[in-house]
Amino acid sequence: MTQKVMVVDDDLSLLHLSKTILESTGYEVLTCDNGSQVLPSIAKFQPDLLILDLMLPGIDGYSLQVELAKRPETKDIPIIVISGLARIETLIAKFPKAVTCMSKPWKIPVFPENVKTALAGRRQPSSRPPLGPKRA
Repeated sequence: MTQKVMVVDDDLSLLHLSKTILESTGYEVLTCDNGSQVLPSIAKFQPDLLILDLMLPGIDGYSLQVELAKRPETKDIPIIVISGLARIETLIAKFPKAVTCMSKPWKIPVFPENVKTALAGRRQPSSRPPLGPKRA
């Protein structure tokens, strides 16, 4: 059975690119560009994975994940968080179902691999480069 991925982003060029890459990799894809479309769309589409931007019109990504975590039918959907915000790694600590995060703009070769890993149920490190020197 084909796995379903829902991509939510208000950047229409990244939304289109995401859909193209994922469909060419064999996934069934639904896209939304507004947070207020997400909950009804999830009910109809029933995705296996949600790729969620944090900053959205309508309802923001953080509020959406809080609502999804409350609902029995959506609480187990894994999430890949995407954002152009700095320090995204600290933000996703508040996302219980986030399996990884990706900084926008993300790298094309990394994207399908992150999706495959997320659908396999493995938590993975962020695809964002380190933010500064490590302290000893």
